[in-house]
Amino acid sequence: MDVRNTVSAERPERGGEIAFDRSLAGLTGIVVKGFLLSLVTSGIYRFWYVTNLRRFFWSRTLVDGSPAAYTGRGEDLFLGFLVAIVLLVPIYVGLFAVSLLSPAFPIFAGVVSVVVLFVLGQFALYRGRRYRASRTLWRGIRLGQDGSGLAYAALAAGWWIVVLATLGLAFPFMRAALERYRIRHTLVGTSRMESRARGLAVLPSWLLIWAAVVGTVVALMILATLGIHARGSRLGEVVLPILSILVILPVPALYPFYRARETRAFLSAIRLDGVRLVSQMKAWDLYRPHLAYLVQCLKLGILITVAAAIVVVIMMVSGDAVAQSVRFAIGAIIVVALYGWYLVSSVVLYVRVLKAGLWRAVAETTRISDAAALGAIVASARGPSSSLGEGMADALDVGGVLDIGF
Repeated sequence: MDVRNTVSAERPERGGEIAFDRSLAGLTGIVVKGFLLSLVTSGIYRFWYVTNLRRFFWSRTLVDGSPAAYTGRGEDLFLGFLVAIVLLVPIYVGLFAVSLLSPAFPIFAGVVSVVVLFVLGQFALYRGRRYRASRTLWRGIRLGQDGSGLAYAALAAGWWIVVLATLGLAFPFMRAALERYRIRHTLVGTSRMESRARGLAVLPSWLLIWAAVVGTVVALMILATLGIHARGSRLGEVVLPILSILVILPVPALYPFYRARETRAFLSAIRLDGVRLVSQMKAWDLYRPHLAYLVQCLKLGILITVAAAIVVVIMMVSGDAVAQSVRFAIGAIIVVALYGWYLVSSVVLYVRVLKAGLWRAVAETTRISDAAALGAIVASARGPSSSLGEGMADALDVGGVLDIGF
């Protein structure tokens, strides 16, 4: 007799929730401090800034009533970045040497550089995820990730060749293959995650974007042809640029729709022993934070612009009691201060409205099918991994260290 099946049959299935604290108390202070200190330190403080953001978001994410915890440190990311720079310098020098040794083949040298940096970037992204996983705790149980960063980079490179060869049609299959590799090498204590993600599940949604891209390319080619014939006319100067913008808009507008379908399919394909995730995400769950962020930024921009215009008018019509140069200096200081406020406020809105909104959308549309099985997960003696991957991702500017998410 299988004891595990007997136990699971006797134990009633209990669903669990994944929740996110909507209050966001304290987040504005973290963002303002992090942004300003990153400016005055030429970006060095960003490693501590993103660490504070991760601690905030992790601690306010509850899985079956228990919050997660992030134990990473800013100095780890900074040291990893420095080590990555030391390792990358010889590579950059080598790529530069290749370009010098083959002046007759600039295209070849450029292709070699792109391929090498792409593979390094994929390696760094995978190792960076390993770092974040190993610094994540839930109920005292450490997450982890094994597998090979080089194998992941080779897998990504191979799939991108297929994507390019199929003119983008294989994109969802690549996304599913990379998702399966990441999830199947993710550990929660001594338990290993499993993913059954399939590209076919999101292919119809991707075909919609693919058709929009193809239609955009065709439309731009037609507009370019019309522009050649209408050069110097009102059609060429005014109408065609507007039409060009309009035909490009559907592609970014449709991407959140695809991402919502992909997120729902891939999350629902995850298993952990007897636990299964169920996502009910809809496209509007991702559109809403983007639209809210856009509206808030527009409102703030209009407010700041109007205030700056009023200041300029007041300074221009003020009496002769104040010297013209003094009036100009005071007005310039106020206008710069207003737009500085806009810069800081837009960063705050980006984190509070967009980032937090997307995080909340994923959390609140995902449930755990059998939360009781989470009690069977056993902690492991596995320790945290190196921060080199995160540092390399930041050095290569491939979205590593500045990403909040796991």
